[in-house]
Amino acid sequence: MSQPSIKSGYIKYITAFAIFIILTLIYFTPVLDGKVLKTNDTTVFRATSKEITDFREETGTEPLWTNSMFGGMPAYLISTIYPGNIIKQFYNVLRKPGIPVAPIFLLMAGFYLLLLAYRVDPWLAIAGAIAYGLSSYFFILLAAGHNTKAMALSFIAPLIGSIIYSYRKDMIIGAVLTALILSFEIISNHLQITYYAFMIALAFGISEFIHSYKTRQLPGFFKTSLLLLGAAIISVMVNFGSLYTTYEYGKFSIRGQSELSSNLEDKTAGLDRSYATNWSYGIDETLTLLIPNIKGGATIPFPSDSETVKTLRQNNAAQYINQFYQYWGTQPSTSGPVYVGAIIFLLFITALILVRDRDKWWMLAITFIAIMLAWGKNFMPFTNLFMDFMPGYNKFRAVTTILVISSALISDRKEMLKMDAMRSMFFVAAALVVIYFNATGKMDKKYAIAAIALLILIDMWPVNKRYLNNDNFVRKSEFNRDLQATAADQYILQDKSVHRVLNLTVSPFNDGRTSFHHHSIGGYHGAKLRRYQDLIEHSISQEISTLANRANEPGNQLREEILFEGLNALNMLNTKYIIVNPDTPPLTNPDALGNCWFVSSVIAADNPDRELEMVSQIDPATEAVTDVMFEEEINKAGQITDSMAVIELKSYSPNELIYSSSSKAAQTAVFSEIYYPAGWNAYIDGEPHNHFRVNYVLRAMNILPGEHEIIFRFEPESYRTGNIISFAGSVILLLIITATIVYYVRRKKITEG
Repeated sequence: MSQPSIKSGYIKYITAFAIFIILTLIYFTPVLDGKVLKTNDTTVFRATSKEITDFREETGTEPLWTNSMFGGMPAYLISTIYPGNIIKQFYNVLRKPGIPVAPIFLLMAGFYLLLLAYRVDPWLAIAGAIAYGLSSYFFILLAAGHNTKAMALSFIAPLIGSIIYSYRKDMIIGAVLTALILSFEIISNHLQITYYAFMIALAFGISEFIHSYKTRQLPGFFKTSLLLLGAAIISVMVNFGSLYTTYEYGKFSIRGQSELSSNLEDKTAGLDRSYATNWSYGIDETLTLLIPNIKGGATIPFPSDSETVKTLRQNNAAQYINQFYQYWGTQPSTSGPVYVGAIIFLLFITALILVRDRDKWWMLAITFIAIMLAWGKNFMPFTNLFMDFMPGYNKFRAVTTILVISSALISDRKEMLKMDAMRSMFFVAAALVVIYFNATGKMDKKYAIAAIALLILIDMWPVNKRYLNNDNFVRKSEFNRDLQATAADQYILQDKSVHRVLNLTVSPFNDGRTSFHHHSIGGYHGAKLRRYQDLIEHSISQEISTLANRANEPGNQLREEILFEGLNALNMLNTKYIIVNPDTPPLTNPDALGNCWFVSSVIAADNPDRELEMVSQIDPATEAVTDVMFEEEINKAGQITDSMAVIELKSYSPNELIYSSSSKAAQTAVFSEIYYPAGWNAYIDGEPHNHFRVNYVLRAMNILPGEHEIIFRFEPESYRTGNIISFAGSVILLLIITATIVYYVRRKKITEG
């Protein structure tokens, strides 16, 4: 007699997941036609990871290092496979549908599971999951190509759901699910999102502790908490390879503490305050949660039929159309607003007033904390509190024309705001009508749920289509077109030597495409090496300006020996080619110092500030500057100049460089490679040999007389150790999952028997 009810229960859940799949595929119909989502970040990833993936395919091993951008950096946060993490195979199954289908489906499915953990009616949970999955932020992320962030976000809801299940239903099953889902969350490789998940879990945990204290259930709370702590430890073990290497690299990246003493008020133990808060939500911009276009929407030009475009054309200023944007908030730019839906906003406020449940307080607290942190530089007292104490955290000719255009801008933005405000009011009113009819018994619960779900769809769907629609998808052939070699690229590629390229046709330090074909001076990455960033800010940027000024002086264009004289940072980084026009051959730098060279003197600097300052003052062809911390190496430096001494690069791969040297006297060699002590080992004639840092970012080595083979090999111990622990954690987790399944199956048989 119980069989029909069991089938009925399964039907609810099968129907839910079927609805999520159908909605996702309908929204992303181009993927059914073989098209792919084209985004800037996806293109950049393909470019910056090319050297890594090429090496992996050719050798079957991980390079762990790439020289394709910023002179060279570890590959950990670009593309690295950790073979010890067996659980990654299960994660890959979940990601198999691809981007953007997988994250949107998982967002809906994960939130559905969270609501079930709260014992929400399964049919009502479908409506809630649809509302969550259609939040505009997720679609804006995907349109920008922030795929790892979207995947990480998709696991937050089921993670919190499994924790809730542990405390309120079954601590064993909840803990096992927590270990598995947290492993997936960390595998997604966006630790900032994982950190936010921890904040949510902490808020819930505090609430649960208070409740347990009041109801005298602390023993059960602590027992469950210990199980969850064990689950978290196992998840960390599973991902220890990636976590350990990332932690190690973090100390040397811009997310670690700066060694310079300038601008101390802006510095923290991690990112500079100005950098971390550059994209800060305006306080009044928070209302986009209710009215999406309250600040104009996205940083995109106005449509052709807008008053702004019409006015620009009437005033012979059509060339400026693409310089006026719809968005007018405090962020530098945005792909769109964070809109949760007018109906969800209404229900949230209503719940705060009417629902008498202990959970609303921790949810309210974490919501307000999240909003205030999103304000960033617009609410610095609160932001500084978290950054300091929370661990881990030209031109129109006439003024009258400008006034006319300003009026047109105001008119367009007022209209956008009015239309979206009226739109939100309509959906609020419609939802209130449904709620009223249900509360008065004039509408059955199931019809009310269906009506609310339909209203949410009608509300959220077109808003998301403003920022991610069919126009974002292209054929695979077109997808690859962006990275085709230009005439300048093809010219450089004829040179088979190892060198670096500076591309001035793009913003050098916000560009990843150059890395697809060359070893770039610039690049695009959120965690470049701290010392390289210092060099960019204090030397390279100024040298680029100097180069541009010299090139603009009459008669200098063809005199390359004048253009590059004294550009120490660019020259020591072996910047051989400068792209100034993609359709013409690049400038060739005759002063590029090559892969390696001998210097006659090594100068000691008292501190990092002085060391960086002296990079622009020395002659890098004959001198090097180093920190006094390498005093022992300074004392060993060659003092006799051997004009016949030779050193050259014989073999190159990302993780191994082989040189040959010949000299009659002891020499100090400088290598145009980025110094990174956590993994780069040096060998002379097969024997380990010390090397040290010079010129703020480069490597140097004292070499004895004679003929020698010198090898630099990237062998980070953190990667080897991390994979061993990851493998152990994976095995433990799989054994626990298997044991749990066996235990509950047997218990069920005994119970039924």
